[in-house]
Amino acid sequence: KPVQARQRTIPPLRKTPIEFPRMLPLAMLPPARHRYSRTARLNALAAIARHGQDEDVNMLIEAMARIGQAQIHHAVEAFRSIDKATDRIVFTLIERFVASTLPEYRVYSCWLLRNRYGATAARLMLRLLLDPETRVHRYAYRQFRSRRVEPELFDLIVARFTAADPLEVWHSRNLLDLMMRGDGDGRSPAILRILTSYARSENLSVRVRALGYLAATEPSLASSIAAEETDAEIRPLILRAASSGSDVGL
Repeated sequence: KPVQARQRTIPPLRKTPIEFPRMLPLAMLPPARHRYSRTARLNALAAIARHGQDEDVNMLIEAMARIGQAQIHHAVEAFRSIDKATDRIVFTLIERFVASTLPEYRVYSCWLLRNRYGATAARLMLRLLLDPETRVHRYAYRQFRSRRVEPELFDLIVARFTAADPLEVWHSRNLLDLMMRGDGDGRSPAILRILTSYARSENLSVRVRALGYLAATEPSLASSIAAEETDAEIRPLILRAASSGSDVGL
């Protein structure tokens, strides 16, 4: 039997228009569902650090703060990205960080300066070496287990020793070590004047440190200064430091 085609009937058009739901105000919409992964944000931060300009520094600081709000290791990763930036951007960031009230930013600044040298790096490093926060200046000092004392930093340390305002005891010991590493033989007139002065310091640990270095360069001068000690309990320690030389520091 032949197949009869079925007739299709088209329903009549609606006479009333379709009413679409009204759009909700933007403020009433739910927050965006998408969130960039930590890796994506760190990659973006690294790209800005490598190719950014001076005006991008504020953007970098804000991005690092937001990344670090989650967990501390995220902030460390952010600083590792900054380490790949140009010296100009890194120094500009450190200038901001050393003025921060958060010691963590100053500790990270020490790390960023571990392989950077020159006048600007030396000035920033000396500021961190003289930081009032213990963990900051200790971490800055430990960078010199591998970092060398460049001539610019050596000159700044010598100038700081000869400044009018006195140094804290712990700062004096650290800077004495770094000064002697940067000088080489320690026989320059400026170094001998500093060592002679600090060999008569009121603080015993500073005196021993300075006398040890002085004994390695000018043993007769160290012995004559040690002979001035009248305290019977301290005198053996002073004489030992003046006779054996210095084996302290990094």
